[in-house]
Amino acid sequence: AVVARRRGIPITLSLVYMDVAARAGVQVRGISFPGHFLVRCESGREGETLILDPYTGGVELSETDCRRILTNHLGEDAVFVPELLEPAAPRAIVERMLTNLKRLYVRQQAFADARRVTDMLLALDPASQDERRDRGLLSFHLGDMNGALRDLETYLEHQRMAATLPNPRTSDPSNDDEGRIWEHVKTLRRRVASFN
Repeated sequence: AVVARRRGIPITLSLVYMDVAARAGVQVRGISFPGHFLVRCESGREGETLILDPYTGGVELSETDCRRILTNHLGEDAVFVPELLEPAAPRAIVERMLTNLKRLYVRQQAFADARRVTDMLLALDPASQDERRDRGLLSFHLGDMNGALRDLETYLEHQRMAATLPNPRTSDPSNDDEGRIWEHVKTLRRRVASFN
């Protein structure tokens, strides 16, 4: 579709760029840079690496350009570190594409499509509790009360267990997400009980 329309977002244009480069015998790898997908090419001159932006015609970017992109996306407090320009694994590229697609479907209120993409994300990472929560909320919007209840209860149970660990990596104390999800679960339990 990108080739046919000659249009695309940075990540899809980067994939076409990477494929064309591979066919020409040049190794170009994707960079999952915050806010704007880029590619990198090892030039062969003493380990020199070129950072390129297929979205703007393959223009070469300096570190200053990359810092500007980062600041535009994350704000003045964003900290640039060289690791942001490391190549992304194929799985990470697929996850980023699916996440972009899910966000687009949610914005369009195409909840069935968004849930289908969330199923794919969970297939890639079954332990992702954020995706499980999102699938539960999408199921809620679609009227799938049993599916919503199952996912949201699992999410809350995982959050509760993570909070008992010495150094929980999930659960931000300033975040009222769990309270909001708990309200959904109570509503779902009442609805499911009324069906019986």
